[in-house]
Amino acid sequence: MYPILFSIGDFVVPAWHSFLALGAIAAYAVGVHLNKRYHLGIAVTDLAKLFLICYIGGYLGARGFAVFFEQQDLPNLSDKLKALFQIGPMTLYGGIVVGIVFGYLYVHIRKLSKADLFDISMPAVVMGICLGRIGCFLNGDDYGKILKLDEFVPWWAVSFPNLGDRVQQIYRYPVQIIESVACGILVLLLVRYFRQIREYFRPSAVGFIALISYSLIRFFDEYLRGDDRGWIIEDVLSPAQLISILMLIGSLIFIAIYKPRPLSDA
Repeated sequence: MYPILFSIGDFVVPAWHSFLALGAIAAYAVGVHLNKRYHLGIAVTDLAKLFLICYIGGYLGARGFAVFFEQQDLPNLSDKLKALFQIGPMTLYGGIVVGIVFGYLYVHIRKLSKADLFDISMPAVVMGICLGRIGCFLNGDDYGKILKLDEFVPWWAVSFPNLGDRVQQIYRYPVQIIESVACGILVLLLVRYFRQIREYFRPSAVGFIALISYSLIRFFDEYLRGDDRGWIIEDVLSPAQLISILMLIGSLIFIAIYKPRPLSDA
């Protein structure tokens, strides 16, 4: 599509990395906005440090998952470790999982409110995914399955020149845009009803709703993916779907055992 947004001489601005950076900035802005609007009292310096730590953890997780589990051309451990700090493919779920772990450790060490930070962090993460998937679309990555067509081509179908689709007149599901739109709607709802959700349920409910909702979005979106990233069960369960299921189950278990006081009782 548009892997290069623009170039001036030897200076090149790639689409995917640009939207990755925009997603990170937007995620931070969402976190700051929620903290300020709902008077959660988290210091701006803590938010900035948490953002930086989660960003580093997210990069290492996303790149590490791709290097150690998906790149088959790196058989040696030393080659994998070198590739970890090189530009290359990334896996979203690896970034989410490691980013959450890094963030949790910082929050635990600083003795900050885990529930409040979870509530503002997860909508921020989903906002980052929303913009990041646009970068994937422009780069022609993480593409969808080929549509089985007779004559009529739906208006939403897409072709990727880097895959030779236009030469072969192939059209695909726009899975990147589907995920981006779904994540964008989810963020708008979580931000709009942030206070109501926390008051009706409890602190941490916004974060869990975000995590559970994204797990479901990704689980079903995977059935439309056309890029080969391996299967746990051939054509039934992908690695990303397995992680979605584990995140969903883990969230439900945590909800069942973690019961802070409702805000109305605080």
